[in-house]
Amino acid sequence: MATLTHIFEKTYSKPEILALINKDKFIPVLIKALWVYQTHDEKLQRITKHTNGRGFTHVDGEFMSSLHNFYLKAGFLTPKQIKAARKVLPKYATQLSNILSGKFFVKDLVHTL
Repeated sequence: MATLTHIFEKTYSKPEILALINKDKFIPVLIKALWVYQTHDEKLQRITKHTNGRGFTHVDGEFMSSLHNFYLKAGFLTPKQIKAARKVLPKYATQLSNILSGKFFVKDLVHTL
C-alpha cells in the first residue's frame, strides 16, 4: 500500500489528486490524510462537529470515519467501499492537494478553532 510519506515526495495539483482517487491503492491513504485533520473529539465520536475547513464535512464525517476505522481493523477496503469513497473524495481535492503538498499540517488545525 502507498503511504503518506511516499506521497509527500512531490507537490500535487488538484487534477493529480483526482487522478490518485482513481487508483484503488491510494483511496485508504487519501481517507487517512483527511481523517488526520479531524479534531480529537471528532475522531472519538466518528462525526464532524467543527466547521474548520479541515478533515471531513459534517455530511461525510460518520461515513468516512467508518471507512478509516474499517481499514485500520481489516487492512483493506471492499470494492463497494472503494467505489463509495471514490464518489466522496473529489470534493476534498483542494484540501488533499494542500495536505499532500505540505501547504498545511496538523498544527494548522489549532489555529482554525
